[in-house]
Amino acid sequence: MNRIVPGVGALLLLSTSMAQAGALDRSGQPVTAIFEEGNYAELSFGFTQPDVQGVLGPVASGNVAVDYATTTLAFKYDLSERLSFAVIVDEPFGADVDYGEADRGYPIAGSTAVFESTSVTALGRYQFSDSLSVHAGARLVRVDADLFVNSYAPTGAGQTYQAEFDEDEDVGFVIGGAYERPEIALRVALTYSSETSFSHDTTYSGFFVPAPGAPQIPFGGPGTTEYTLPQSVNLDFRTGIAEGTAIFGSIRWVDWSSTEIVVPPPYAANPVVSYEEDVVTYTLGVGRRFTDQLTGTAAVIYEPATGSDFDRTTGTGGVSNLSPTSGQLGVQLAATYALNENIELTGAVRYTRLGDVTTRSIGASFEDNDALTAGLRVGFRF
Repeated sequence: MNRIVPGVGALLLLSTSMAQAGALDRSGQPVTAIFEEGNYAELSFGFTQPDVQGVLGPVASGNVAVDYATTTLAFKYDLSERLSFAVIVDEPFGADVDYGEADRGYPIAGSTAVFESTSVTALGRYQFSDSLSVHAGARLVRVDADLFVNSYAPTGAGQTYQAEFDEDEDVGFVIGGAYERPEIALRVALTYSSETSFSHDTTYSGFFVPAPGAPQIPFGGPGTTEYTLPQSVNLDFRTGIAEGTAIFGSIRWVDWSSTEIVVPPPYAANPVVSYEEDVVTYTLGVGRRFTDQLTGTAAVIYEPATGSDFDRTTGTGGVSNLSPTSGQLGVQLAATYALNENIELTGAVRYTRLGDVTTRSIGASFEDNDALTAGLRVGFRF
């Protein structure tokens, strides 16, 4: 059982950092490295290739989702028999949308949006006993973004808007606890991450065309873009169920309904990012030790769709055109191979079916979309 359990813990970390989830979530803000046995370091890479396409009558959006990579670095060190420390670097939130392949006549053809983040989490863990422990620390989150929207009605009236956002950062806190029973390889860990707040100095420019044939009216200037990235709760668990076999999983709740990004005026389609509901993501998997060196796992990832349907009569509802999916169902297969007592290699692949949506304001239909992800992790014990 001792060999299967570390492998399952590492795969749970890898599974939460490989593919796009609800809203802007990417990594799942993992802290499982703090529970690794002994001194430990790991480096994980994930590459996701999404296919997200929509149609609006006779015109199509093309694939608006850009391929992206994620990296997670974790280091854990035992300061004493009861006290340990970890540093985790990841990319928790992100988006990369490009309507450059859209047909001529698609209302936002040529629009692009990039949202990038990096976080550094410093955690300490204290074990009161073999069964009970607490962990807490601080998380620095840094965000950079750019936005270009080309929005025109079939009549020719519309607007072009471009904004560049200076980087900003904020520090939040992380706190949680865990219950363990080593004799059956049981661990249940609950972790709360606070929200973080951002205020970007913003330079914006563009022009209006108020009516067909009317002259362009330019605008521009400095401004400020303020918003919060949401608080979240992660529940991670694992337990042995037979010799060489374990189950594992997680439940992640993120308070996305509290996040609303409003860019400086005069942009008519504000807010550019908002969510009607919170997002909950479920993971459940099973791991099996095949040999002393080889461990395999299979997992299912499910996320219910959120938000209201688009109402073509009133033009309300639907999801953001900068994030045209909602909900997911994924299947992941992974394997860990121990090269020796110190080094483990993990490879994983995931196929994710993305939920169908109709987008806000324009009413484009996005259906039958998916994403393919591959991940690689190197773990080192010292």
